[in-house]
Amino acid sequence: MVNAVSVIGAFAGGCIGALVGGNPAFVIAGIVGVTFLSMGNVPAAAVLQQTVEYTLFTPCICFAGGVAALAFAANKRKYDINGLNLNKALGFTKDPMTVLVGGIFGLFGFLCLNLAVYFKLPLDAGALTVMLSGFIVRLLFGNRTIVNPKLNENLLFHKEGISHWVFKLLVGLVVAAVAAYAVHLTGIATTGFYISALSLIFFLRDGDFPVTHHVTLIAGYATLRSGSVLTGVLFGVLACIVFELYQNIINSNVDSHIDAPASTIATLSLVIFTVFPA
Repeated sequence: MVNAVSVIGAFAGGCIGALVGGNPAFVIAGIVGVTFLSMGNVPAAAVLQQTVEYTLFTPCICFAGGVAALAFAANKRKYDINGLNLNKALGFTKDPMTVLVGGIFGLFGFLCLNLAVYFKLPLDAGALTVMLSGFIVRLLFGNRTIVNPKLNENLLFHKEGISHWVFKLLVGLVVAAVAAYAVHLTGIATTGFYISALSLIFFLRDGDFPVTHHVTLIAGYATLRSGSVLTGVLFGVLACIVFELYQNIINSNVDSHIDAPASTIATLSLVIFTVFPA
């Protein structure tokens, strides 16, 4: 719902994303999401859910605000930071413009989300918004190279060898199976997604910690729409492959962040919602 309170909340959410960093803001969204899921049907849970899904800590608001502010601070303000380091809080800049950029993109994310919902686009509206926001950020604050400039050297996949892909697919299989079964039990597609978002608190300390929210959400959507845990698992594994494609094409050898997990969710949710309409 678009009203003065939600608009102010969205702007504030984008500012928070700038101040604390995109990934920490996403972790906070996971904390709030897991909290309201654990509360069941008590009235306060609905309030928390509204906060997560429409204002403040919605990823397309707080995370997108953090992405925009980071690219602006790194590439336009020339602070000594990497435009891809979403773990970095930008409060150290003490720069009002950096925070305002986060707020503006938080508001942009809120408006895009509501437009996508209004027009009933058959895909995850939040993921689409994060993806679109990332492209705009790169055009405004990045080097204007949309795709990996070294793509011809790497082809579409990183040359990591067969063991790399076996490992990636095994992780995807395990995570997707757990997420699909959890969604089968709860009937809530975002069950695994919020747990994955919360788990990224470990990623803040160790960059090798696996990022899985694209797998768990796609597995959740596919399980709920198809009524089949197996279908959910298969789509979750597919999400691993699509993620690697996006990561190499749009998020490697660049100086701003276009979110590969969100791009994966937007793409595969379109497929799922089209093949398995509600």
